[in-house]
Amino acid sequence: MSKRKELILKAIYAHTLECLEDKQYDKLGMDASSLAMDLRLDRSNVSRDLNLLHQEGRLADQHYMFHASF
Repeated sequence: MSKRKELILKAIYAHTLECLEDKQYDKLGMDASSLAMDLRLDRSNVSRDLNLLHQEGRLADQHYMFHASF
């Protein structure tokens, strides 16, 4: 797995765990734009990697919001 995909996956897992621990279920999920800004990466690369991670079964998506699939 590329370092960028690994970085994206770790960020989504951390965000998902934080939301679950705080019971902020309405804040679950992240989009490509938010991730790109948070990680200081190009949005199109983040979007491509999110789609690949979803195809690999590592992420679940719902209306363009991605969250960890445990």
